[in-house]
Amino acid sequence: MTYAIASETGERIVEKMLSELFHTQILSLIGYGVLFTSIVYFLCKRKNKSKKFTMITLSIIGIAFIVLTPIVLVIFENIAGLLGYPNRTLDERSFIVNVLYFFLSPIANGWYPIFPGVSIFFLGMIIGIEFSEGNFSKKFLNKIILTSVVYFVVGLLWYFLFEDDKYNNDMLIPIPGSLLGLVILIYFIEIRGKGTAFAKKTIFFRRFGNLSLTIWALQWTMMIYLRIIHLIFYGTSIPFIDGPIFNAEMTGNATWGLFFGMIPIWFLFLWGWEHANYKGSLEWLFAKVVSKDSAKVDLKFALHNVDSVIPEEKAQRFYGPWELVGIFFLLLIYMIGSLVVLLELI
Repeated sequence: MTYAIASETGERIVEKMLSELFHTQILSLIGYGVLFTSIVYFLCKRKNKSKKFTMITLSIIGIAFIVLTPIVLVIFENIAGLLGYPNRTLDERSFIVNVLYFFLSPIANGWYPIFPGVSIFFLGMIIGIEFSEGNFSKKFLNKIILTSVVYFVVGLLWYFLFEDDKYNNDMLIPIPGSLLGLVILIYFIEIRGKGTAFAKKTIFFRRFGNLSLTIWALQWTMMIYLRIIHLIFYGTSIPFIDGPIFNAEMTGNATWGLFFGMIPIWFLFLWGWEHANYKGSLEWLFAKVVSKDSAKVDLKFALHNVDSVIPEEKAQRFYGPWELVGIFFLLLIYMIGSLVVLLELI
């Protein structure tokens, strides 16, 4: 659709269209993650297992997805053509191998593989269970910090041991920063009883987060915007597919200009959709499925009405100044590590 809108023809476009299909694997990964974690959780509930047993089971399975990944990759190596990025070897594979790649790559290869990707969902389930029960203790937050350290170390080891497997590593390395960022936000906002006040001041930004998955799924529509910008600056003298915008050959300032040009477009789009309660969005559909009373699904209300989990009168401060310095220093290390891996500096 994206490249049909561009009104270009040629083998490059066909190849690009096919390779872009593999990016939709993130939707499959989310589906698999929700499915696997839900099955494990509901089985434990059905068997009347204790919370401790459920948490240990979720932890073991999550770790297993990481540990088993190298083994699954070895199996994939015995099927010629299945390893490697789809847009680098698509034209070199046979039709049969490309079909196999499309169906098998979500397991342990491709852009967003089940191994080790689903491990993140088991970790998220554990954190979600604790937070839903009001467990915002220092002990539990420290466990999240320790988990982030483990993910970071494993990610670095993966980077050095499997140099050609950077798409899996790219999933492991960013997780520590996300976990630590979660701890920082929870501590400075929820635990200090400032959830409601913070939510009211950040509606503009949370409007984007409210429909983050839908925005991701609709990002291809920005090609229309990029096509228009190309016509304004380059006219028809340079085909869009050969231009600097399509081939990411712009200067830094031009790139920032394109980015900040997209923000008001998305804002107006989301603001308008908000008045229809975001009906039809992926988040709205998901809420309809999981809600006990689907008629009461109101994403607009949820955006504008947020209650603090911990009231301000019960706010806590259990991290000392030097502990907070250590947490932010650790976050800095994660950021540097992510840049090193992303830019392949070592």
